[in-house]
Amino acid sequence: MLLFWQEQGPIQQHVSISAQRIRGKAPEKLTNHPELRWGLELYYDAFLTLDTERSHGMGWMQIPWSSMVRYAMFYDFTDEQTEHLIIHVRAMDRAYIKKLDEDAEAKRKK
Repeated sequence: MLLFWQEQGPIQQHVSISAQRIRGKAPEKLTNHPELRWGLELYYDAFLTLDTERSHGMGWMQIPWSSMVRYAMFYDFTDEQTEHLIIHVRAMDRAYIKKLDEDAEAKRKK
């Protein structure tokens, strides 16, 4: 979900609307996209906010655990929600950093 929206999200709606006007339907790739499961938006939004907390001084750094805990405390998360926040944000963070590394490697090879 995260990687799809990182690549497609900013232009998807505009392209979809334009294609519907011109062709009568949007391309399959734009209409057949991943859906965020109910209840997970909380963690997705947290990731987008916490992404601003990462340090970029020595390459791609993970979002600090302390930032996730402060976020949970600020929004009065339960202990269980805080545990889930850490699990979900770390998983998204690993995928995001992996994608950034792959993109950087592809650029170096050109």
